[in-house]
Amino acid sequence: MSKLPSVYRDVTQQDIISFYNDNGIKASCTLCHHNEFDIPLMNKSTALDLFHAAAGAHVLPSQEYVRPFVLHDDVLGDDLATYPLTCKRCGNVRLLNAENVLDWKELKAKQVQEGDHE
Repeated sequence: MSKLPSVYRDVTQQDIISFYNDNGIKASCTLCHHNEFDIPLMNKSTALDLFHAAAGAHVLPSQEYVRPFVLHDDVLGDDLATYPLTCKRCGNVRLLNAENVLDWKELKAKQVQEGDHE
């Protein structure tokens, strides 16, 4: 299991699309200008999901989350969590800083919460 805090593994593909849309960003490849990307996903199953599946019970597919990619700096010892997006045309990989997406999600959650209290 990753040493990366679980909050980095709670971002969906729709979160990334909404992040770009809310910030007025039109994602396109820096090399070929294509605008379709593959985003690596992972399933998050709970122990209870696995137990039910082993018992033969019908289990709904778990939510798919974007798989974070960690860049490690051996000089400073810092890790940078990112979400990779691979251009479907040329294969160029762009990395989206996970902190930016998490800050945006936190802000959106606060806006929703404040809207509920009005």
